[in-house]
Amino acid sequence: MNAKLLPALRALLTRMSLAFRDPRPRAKVERLALGLLCAEGPKTITSALGWLEQRYEDWSGEYRLLSQAQWSPRDFFAPVLETAVGFRTDPSAPLYVAHDDTLLRKTGRHIPGVAYARDPLSLSTPF
Repeated sequence: MNAKLLPALRALLTRMSLAFRDPRPRAKVERLALGLLCAEGPKTITSALGWLEQRYEDWSGEYRLLSQAQWSPRDFFAPVLETAVGFRTDPSAPLYVAHDDTLLRKTGRHIPGVAYARDPLSLSTPF
């Protein structure tokens, strides 16, 4: 099973890297994205480079890549969305594409679209 997963993931990352207008950083984008997916702990550039065993190399290129390269987030994530839509068995079923897990303080008493919900797999009564 794993033998089939890695080539499929690499193909998806290659399609995603086409969002970068300049072809030179695309290999670096693919490698860094793989590191972000596979690294344990917080998903940071530092942890990704640690997983890629580049802990002791110059990291400035990776930081510069994300801060200065010309790319479109919409074009970057479009292949992921297209792939996810292709796996749906029920076209009328919702497709969840975003999740806000920021630790920023929320403002106001009501934020549209936000609600508390009970985990259906949790126990309803504590022991």
